[in-house]
Amino acid sequence: MLRSFDEGGHLIVAVLSRKVHEVDIYAPTLKAFVDDGTITEDEFINTNVAVYFRTVDEVKAPFDAENSAVQKAGLRILSAREKTIECQLYQKVIEKVLDVHDYARRIVSGCRAWSNSSVMSGLADTRPVQEKADIVDKFYKKLEQDVAKAPNLYKLSYSHTYVHICKVK
Repeated sequence: MLRSFDEGGHLIVAVLSRKVHEVDIYAPTLKAFVDDGTITEDEFINTNVAVYFRTVDEVKAPFDAENSAVQKAGLRILSAREKTIECQLYQKVIEKVLDVHDYARRIVSGCRAWSNSSVMSGLADTRPVQEKADIVDKFYKKLEQDVAKAPNLYKLSYSHTYVHICKVK
């Protein structure tokens, strides 16, 4: 059961934010599949993962808006700041501790863990399941090749907005 926190309570929240605009890791490779006829334009559109990362100002907006539900609840921001976490795997490539093929395998494997179902479900229902699975496997293999060719374009740095909230009367 959720319980509102008492006056004087504090909450620290970390949310992904939009400060870093890294390349869309999937689009160029997936678009090549449209260009070569492997998938349709509709399938390309349907495989997009719908996410939206807020800016610091967008995170702060409900707290700053006069008479907002957040204000009325007595919630105030003590601080909101953004911090970028650079891609540590890419740094290992720069330091020559990790070769580009191992880097590509790790990056794509990590991304596939959360995106595989989106890519699979974006393909047309008229396709047999095995055909869809083969296309998805081919896509991630090609993506791995693309990352290995240009690892600097696929470094996955993340920005987080850290928000310190308190409850007042």
